[in-house]
Amino acid sequence: MADHSLNALQSACRAMEEVVMPAIDAAHPLAREQAGLVLKFLQLFGQRIEDLHAKNRFDLTCALQIAQGLHAHHGVSAAIAADLKMALDRAQQLLGDPAAHTADLKSAATELDLVVTALLRTLSELDPGGFAQAQQVVLNHSLNRIQLQRAWFLPQGWEPSPDSIPKLDQLL
Repeated sequence: MADHSLNALQSACRAMEEVVMPAIDAAHPLAREQAGLVLKFLQLFGQRIEDLHAKNRFDLTCALQIAQGLHAHHGVSAAIAADLKMALDRAQQLLGDPAAHTADLKSAATELDLVVTALLRTLSELDPGGFAQAQQVVLNHSLNRIQLQRAWFLPQGWEPSPDSIPKLDQLL
């Protein structure tokens, strides 16, 4: 059976633009503004839907790089170290699986982010020197992830200098 998701999304955009937005009373500027934002989001999602899986794979790869850079840090609890090891193993397994589901990739990136946050909080309290080193690891590995986020939302028009952002297909 054919997938008509993109057609349905484009129809929803047309309905917002041609039916819903014109029907909103001009006396309700906030409603007009919100409807415009909904339309922009639907249009963005329509442009990006085909890249969603690749985006989540990329995001997991970036999260994995940060976590691998922090894996050697000592001075954290055994529980955090074990959680980090387990999250690293899961991420590597998913990235090695070409059939991994998008939701699993996203979940694994979130899991890594949560463990990294716990590790950083622990280091900030127990080992200021280790925390400074860990911060540098995070900063060194964050540029690609930030660039991807900026490229992903580029069509929304929020970027002050859009020409400075790499194209999404180059990043993915």
